Amino acid sequence: MVDGFYRIGQASKHLGVSSYHLRRLCEAGAIDAELTSGNQWRVAIAEVQRLKRDGVPPIPQRLSKEEDDEDQPADESREVPDGLYAEPSEDVIDSAEEVTITENRLRKRRLERELEQEEDFFRERATREAAGQAAEREEARKQQERRRRREWEDEWISFALDRVPDNAPKELGLEVHSQVAEALGRLQADQPAIAVRRIVEAAVDKALAPWHRTNERVKAIEEAIRDLPYAIQRNDDLEDLKLEAIRLATNAVNQCHPEAASATLQAAARNAVKPVLRVFEHAQTLKAVASWIFVRGASYQEQQEADELVKTALAKLPVGSSRTQMERTRDEALAPVLARIAERERVAAATAEQQRQRTAA
Repeated sequence: MVDGFYRIGQASKHLGVSSYHLRRLCEAGAIDAELTSGNQWRVAIAEVQRLKRDGVPPIPQRLSKEEDDEDQPADESREVPDGLYAEPSEDVIDSAEEVTITENRLRKRRLERELEQEEDFFRERATREAAGQAAEREEARKQQERRRRREWEDEWISFALDRVPDNAPKELGLEVHSQVAEALGRLQADQPAIAVRRIVEAAVDKALAPWHRTNERVKAIEEAIRDLPYAIQRNDDLEDLKLEAIRLATNAVNQCHPEAASATLQAAARNAVKPVLRVFEHAQTLKAVASWIFVRGASYQEQQEADELVKTALAKLPVGSSRTQMERTRDEALAPVLARIAERERVAAATAEQQRQRTAA
């Protein structure tokens, strides 16, 4: 069986009847035909072939004369439509049908296009609404994540600031905050707490390291000064020695490696103040050797002269001279005065002896 359909005009040509005759048969249901959505009849190809074979039936008789007259074709005394000189030809009728079909098709396509546009509008609106809702959910998720991240960072920064010593400068807290915040910025909030703690503690140690090194250097200098004799620390007359010791200890500590250990700094400071200690000990020994110089038989002027000679001679001795050297230098300085006194005493004794002898004679 052949599939497909003929329009009324096409089918009438194949069957040799008028389009009017065939349309009336379709309307009466005398042949197998179907009415399209555009209100146009079409006949199956198989039905046309059957009518060719069996013949086209006549138009069924109407029950009333009025209907019969209304349905009569032009060639059976039907009135000619207004504006026409004769009944339309089959070609005209077919052309009119094609125009109608085309118009209906265009109308259908226009409606389909409008329907598609409406559907597109609603689909786009639904898509936009879904995208907006998804964006809102994503933004809410990000805000919650940022809030959790901020709380996580604040917790670890508080932990870090608690590790800053109470005697540390206040501005050191800012450096600790900066170092820890930078370290946390490279971490994920879901990392194990033990790992985060080690990194935070390392950042705190890094921030406190310069302050600790400064404290260690100051402590090394202070301990070196405390090791000096009490007189140097408290005697205002020895303030110059104390200042020199501080200068030497500071220079020695500053020359140490930046990462030097505390023991190294302390050793450097102690070694640096040893010259000051030697100067002090030298001065103390000189003072001991030069004290209580009493020249028997000397006059006041001679005693003053003896003291000055000894001080002058001892002052020329270098630091580190032994006590024996100091005593020998003292005795050598006193020798001229002692010799003069001895000579005077010898002369006085001789004179007295001469007088005694004269008296005895």
